[in-house]
Amino acid sequence: MSVSEKITGVLLLGILACLFVIAQKPSPSFYSPPASISFPKVPDSSNASVVQLDKNKIAVVDTRNDSPTFGKILVLAFDPTTNKFTQVADHTFSFDIVFR
Repeated sequence: MSVSEKITGVLLLGILACLFVIAQKPSPSFYSPPASISFPKVPDSSNASVVQLDKNKIAVVDTRNDSPTFGKILVLAFDPTTNKFTQVADHTFSFDIVFR
């Protein structure tokens, strides 16, 4: 074995060792512990229907089948002086319809 072959072998062995160290390096963890702030549960509004009843009145209907408030209708009126909605009425309807 010549000197150049020994040097090449040592260099290749060093490169292999470096690659092994790089491969064994732990991957970074992107996990962060949950914050201690508790957020209120917001219902999924994708199945809630909003219907405009009048110029300043709307109705919100809960149409989620798995919801305990299924069929609840809230009627809200907008007060332009306070810029807020106030609840005017609420009704709960039972939709027990049998299709044949």
